[in-house]
Amino acid sequence: MKLIYSLLTACAALTLAGQTAAQPSYPSQPIKLVVPFPAGGDSDILGRLLAQKLGTGLKQSVMVDNRPGATGIIGVETVAKAKPDGHTLLLTLAATHTMLPHLHSRMSYDALKDFVPIGMAVRSAIVLVVDPSLPVKSLSELTALAKAKPGKLSYASWGNGSGGHLIGEAVKSRVGVDLIHVPYKGVAPAMNDLMAGHIPVMFTGLSSALPYIKAGKMRALALVTKQRVPTLPDVPTLIEQGVDFEAESWYGLFAPAGTPAATIKQLNTELNKALELPDLRDRLMSINFLPQPTTSEQFSDIINNDYAKWGKIINTIGIKID
Repeated sequence: MKLIYSLLTACAALTLAGQTAAQPSYPSQPIKLVVPFPAGGDSDILGRLLAQKLGTGLKQSVMVDNRPGATGIIGVETVAKAKPDGHTLLLTLAATHTMLPHLHSRMSYDALKDFVPIGMAVRSAIVLVVDPSLPVKSLSELTALAKAKPGKLSYASWGNGSGGHLIGEAVKSRVGVDLIHVPYKGVAPAMNDLMAGHIPVMFTGLSSALPYIKAGKMRALALVTKQRVPTLPDVPTLIEQGVDFEAESWYGLFAPAGTPAATIKQLNTELNKALELPDLRDRLMSINFLPQPTTSEQFSDIINNDYAKWGKIINTIGIKID
């Protein structure tokens, strides 16, 4: 009897060992990092910088997959439906998870239930820029011009329901002007049209706009931040110019819901390690991305708080996409 029991125990141990050995360690194949916006914008720049460092840390290639469309919804939906094994990840900005859900009566994904937050990557300032040929050099001058020509001036954003759109509407309501919103299919085409003189005003990420501001191809009128930023020390905030409003964008890493907790922890560790690397930190800060290491839990709290904040703003303004 003892012999039979010993044999059964040994067989069970061998079976368990075989099952354990059969489970590949993570990552077992190249990782796809979905960026739900076109190449050339802030998200794409950040995605490619992070992909390189994450690939080194994880000892596996990380490939950026740009999936633009519907203000990020198409790319985000792709990840929501992906296999939750950690080999398809999402790098996106705050709008897709804290703004868009309040704008659409029906969404193809649930921002709070269909994803696991891995960690925040960076915070980014938003700046109000204008075509330098526009005869304004301050927010008050832009407001005066818009009031003198109601419904004649327009502003660009990177899509309906984007951060640039909602910030523009929030500022419009606070200063009492009528600017016409013109949505584009990404940051880069909107900025190109502004620099070509086709559209006069835009709220956009400072990281992508700064080179053009420095080159005189755009004029910065205001920062949508609590404080001024070192790279544009002479540009005042909206608050300094009498508009009680501030908003910062963030970018973060997500995995599909159901991804193993151990994989999320490993990804969070590697993301935070990457954000602490001096060369990456210097590169990010040079383009006005502030590295922001967090735990998965801390990032989740930030998402929930911003979700509630933007829900109130959007309901107050009364914007709906459908």
